[in-house]
Amino acid sequence: MTETKSADTPVAAEAGCAQPDRRVHAALLCIVVLGAALRLYGLGDRSIWFDEGASYMLSEYAGFNFDLLQREINVEAAGFLALVRAWRALIEPLGLFPRVSYGADFMLRLLPCLFSIAVVPLLFLFARRIGFDAQAALIAAFLCAISPFQIFYAQELRVYSCYLFLALLAAGALYRLFAPGPGARDWCCLVLLEIALVWSHFFAVWAVFSFNVFFLVMLRKHLGLFWKWCAAQAIVVAAVLPPLFIARNYDKSMAAVAEASNGVSWFSIPSLKTAFITYKTFFAGYGFRPWAYHALLLLAIILTALGLHALRKRPKELALLAVLAFVPMAGAALVWRFGAYSYYQHRLFIFSAALAYLMVARGIRALGAPPLMLGACAIFAALTAPLLADHYAHRLHPVEAHLGGVKEKVDFRGPAAYIEEHWEEGDLLAHSGLYTYPPMRRYLDVPQKHIGATDYDLELYVKHTGNTGVWLFHGAFPVLGDIAVKGAKRVWLIEAYGNVFDTEPQSIPIREWLGARMTLLIEKEFDGTRLRLYEADSPKAP
Repeated sequence: MTETKSADTPVAAEAGCAQPDRRVHAALLCIVVLGAALRLYGLGDRSIWFDEGASYMLSEYAGFNFDLLQREINVEAAGFLALVRAWRALIEPLGLFPRVSYGADFMLRLLPCLFSIAVVPLLFLFARRIGFDAQAALIAAFLCAISPFQIFYAQELRVYSCYLFLALLAAGALYRLFAPGPGARDWCCLVLLEIALVWSHFFAVWAVFSFNVFFLVMLRKHLGLFWKWCAAQAIVVAAVLPPLFIARNYDKSMAAVAEASNGVSWFSIPSLKTAFITYKTFFAGYGFRPWAYHALLLLAIILTALGLHALRKRPKELALLAVLAFVPMAGAALVWRFGAYSYYQHRLFIFSAALAYLMVARGIRALGAPPLMLGACAIFAALTAPLLADHYAHRLHPVEAHLGGVKEKVDFRGPAAYIEEHWEEGDLLAHSGLYTYPPMRRYLDVPQKHIGATDYDLELYVKHTGNTGVWLFHGAFPVLGDIAVKGAKRVWLIEAYGNVFDTEPQSIPIREWLGARMTLLIEKEFDGTRLRLYEADSPKAP
């Protein structure tokens, strides 16, 4: 009797790829179009914010002179910054949109958006490679397509969607090594992708670490790969020493900030509850509708358990998904719970999120009956819809533990456009805090200074901000007011405030300092920002 292969085996998956079902391709195309529409919608609505402005600013130094490897210039992995520079070189000479416009922001964010769109079919292909049948792979792609978490980072000029794209490719290369007859090309692919990962984001060391954990799990059955694996990882380590050196300097800076702040961290110290919040965020994003995200979390946990149980007779695939999904989260939580400071952020686990969609998809597939599978997908979509509405309206969760470093994207484009329209020779743009500097520098090529009212302001900045040398180099370090405004005829003061950018206590002394010396001409409110114009023609006595 001829042995019958299950539809959920690597053999069946490869056969399915060799003879594709047109209905599967049509369904995948619909899912990709849905994912693209959700990511492109409102792509330029919010103005560039602090982190995005920093990426744009640092990309100025991406080139063959290796400036981005200097610790006084850069604190980020250089790979994505170089990619941003290349993207700018492609779109900016076209001159399609003014610098301060919706269209210009749309085009900048199109880079991460394209990576995020590509992740949807890539996740389908990865699912097929590890033996999922077409239905399970389509469900995984669908969960990724509608995830507010994925859409959030598709619409932000940061590395995360690019990192996920590379990580999925690397995971596919890793899995291929344990298939029959891996060749030199397979080893080269894994090595190059691991190097690209770490050069794109420092946190990728956790992904590479989880790859090594998976190798150890598989070692008993693949002893013949041991020395090749050691050689490959030695090449990776040697190639990523420059970004690891930058990461080490950043770690020292953060530790110094924590020490100066008596152990207070920028981000919440992770706990067991944090793990559940992170898993919730994979499916719900950062919206604030407890009834929706609690239901999503419960459903996701149940289906994840069901999916892992369904894979119990396929230990390689079970270990691959479980190790790559949970090891980075658990390892990072342990390090940042007991370290000098916490840098635990939900966005750092965007690769784990993709693996979570695979586990949940396998759980839905295990339901068997098509009505049950369709019903589960429909429930996911129904619970996700209001959270997507929160995303597009930028309604963020009010609790920091649920945000994990996410900031309110206040309006910088509005004040930038107003300043551009009313700018005069001899004007100066002053900042009362650091968070306004990178976005306004991205929008306006005008003289700008970060003002400190007293020496104490400068002292606090050094203690609580970190990376002092970098901000000095880029002109964002505060300058005492008398020096900053010397020779300026008029001074524009930009402030950011709101439930996250609550800089009122910091901006009040700057405002009072300027008001005591100059005449206030204009005061305008924008969404989360405030703009004031002072004139020095009739100086007041201090």
